[in-house]
Amino acid sequence: GVTCDYSTQDCCKDQHGSSNPFICIPKGTSCPVPSGPNYFGDTFVDNTELGIKVSRGLSVRLIAKVGEEVQYANGNLSGFRYHAQTDAAGIIPLNPNDPTNGGYVYVAN
Repeated sequence: GVTCDYSTQDCCKDQHGSSNPFICIPKGTSCPVPSGPNYFGDTFVDNTELGIKVSRGLSVRLIAKVGEEVQYANGNLSGFRYHAQTDAAGIIPLNPNDPTNGGYVYVAN
C-alpha cells in the first residue's frame, strides 16, 4: 500500500496501470488522467473523415473548428469564432437516466 503525508499530499487512484492502485500527489494538484483514449466498449474503429478513432457503435460529428464560426442546427453562423484554448470542458448525457442510449452534448468554455 501507499502512505501519503496528508499534511502536504493527497492520495488518488493511479490511472496508469502500475502495481500500486494509489499514488501520492502534492496538495493542490489534480490527480493524473489516464493515458491513452477513453472509450466505450472494447473495439476502436477509424473515422477517416475526421482522422480519429472512436469506439465501435458510436457516431461522431464535427461541431466546431478553432478560429471558425460555429454553425447552428438551423444553418446560421454564430458570429463568434471558436476559441483555441479551452480551460474546461465536459461531456453531458442528454438522458441521464439512460446515458448509453440518449446521446451526449460536449460543453466547453
